[in-house]
Amino acid sequence: MKSFLRKILYKILTFLMDREKLIFLLSDKTERALLELKTNGYLNDVGWVNSIEKNAIIDNSTNPLPWVTYPFIQFIETRLQPQFDLFEYGSGNSTLYYSKKVATVDSIENDKFWYDKIHSTMPSNVNFFFCELIYGGDYCKYSQQTLKNYDVIVVDGRDRVNSCKQSIITLKPGGVLILDDTERVAYREGIDFLLNNGFKKLDFWGIAPNISYLKCTSIFYKPGNCLDI
Repeated sequence: MKSFLRKILYKILTFLMDREKLIFLLSDKTERALLELKTNGYLNDVGWVNSIEKNAIIDNSTNPLPWVTYPFIQFIETRLQPQFDLFEYGSGNSTLYYSKKVATVDSIENDKFWYDKIHSTMPSNVNFFFCELIYGGDYCKYSQQTLKNYDVIVVDGRDRVNSCKQSIITLKPGGVLILDDTERVAYREGIDFLLNNGFKKLDFWGIAPNISYLKCTSIFYKPGNCLDI
């Protein structure tokens, strides 16, 4: 139990203070207080405590989650519809999560080791593809290669700026694009591209499974979109 509680405290406090203060605060009294995190409150309810304990991207019932902010997950989970087609850059627990909520998921992965490891775990409504990563190459254009149009495109893999630029032509009328980690300066070009092409931006700041720092997941949408924003 103590090792688990220390792990939670370390995740929180190392982001906020120096090592000496952290060691000072690792007292039995603090650990008893942290026990409340495991049984009560928001961090427990959303599954963050469980994700820290098991070092996995999961909710409180060990179901897979996408590695995005909790406010975004809470917003999107009731708005995804069983008739939606979704394309995803970057694969894993997010693929499993989305596949339970939409009709089809087409997911592209650039890491061959990871692709081989999880390929057999994918549900029947997931089309799982591998593509070598060359910036500006086939990977970022892969939503075009499926010859389909999508209600939702999730950009949470590599080459994100080019993926934003290349994928929007495969959105259905009313389709939306989701970009994770929009607080990063490196993705500013992609964000500006979407805004300059008539999209509006809705930000969801918060923590995410198994991490303690603030990050942002954003939805880019136009009027009459499929999420009723």
